[in-house]
Amino acid sequence: MAEPIALFGWSLVAITVICARPLAFDWRWRACAALTVVYFFCCSPAGANFLVGELERRAAAEARRCGDPPPKSLFIVLGGGVTGSTHDAGDYARLQAGSLRRLIGAVELARRAPESVLLLSGGAEDGGISQGELMASMARALGMPPARLMVESQSATTYEQARNINRLLGPNGSQPRYLVTSALHMPRALATFLSSGMQVCGLPVDFRQIPAPWFEALVPQLTALTKTSEAVHELAGYSVYVLRGRIAL
Repeated sequence: MAEPIALFGWSLVAITVICARPLAFDWRWRACAALTVVYFFCCSPAGANFLVGELERRAAAEARRCGDPPPKSLFIVLGGGVTGSTHDAGDYARLQAGSLRRLIGAVELARRAPESVLLLSGGAEDGGISQGELMASMARALGMPPARLMVESQSATTYEQARNINRLLGPNGSQPRYLVTSALHMPRALATFLSSGMQVCGLPVDFRQIPAPWFEALVPQLTALTKTSEAVHELAGYSVYVLRGRIAL
């Protein structure tokens, strides 16, 4: 209730109420009221869960369609970012939360599918060690044998990952292929991979929707604003990919 992001929201409410009569509900008051509503929608758990939930429900439906991966499956794990750059392959602490959650989820999937392989994808920043290599280093630390790891380290975007992995593996193969990424990212990622001609099934991890109790649902929070920003990023990214012909409708 007393966080700066919440205090700013309460200030907007107060200004809207105080200015109602002096401004006689003219366009300036209506603009202030609209700004307040948009602010609370973007910064509250209720608004964030609505946006995140719509994307994650699609990802969950894809996971149910895929079912349990059989032995000898190939799990394609998309990197979710890295903080700064490093020249030490063991410095996997630089992997951002998205990368860590995706990798941990993929390792758990691989443990349940004997003889499966992880293909870890993500490029480097500023000529340092790539996300793919950092994830491979962490996967080994988590007990994955090196023989069950592959790395794709040239991609900087989801589109490049789909294109480069398609070139690396070919569009078809006898090995069942599963795409592993955050549930929020799955709709755009899966559509991009399928549009590239690769037959994959989506297994989302890192679900971000967390139901909030009613007394917190409309209280602005920084974590809610972060989720809203990520959801808007995915929706905008999906639209751009469609417009640029990277996702076929």
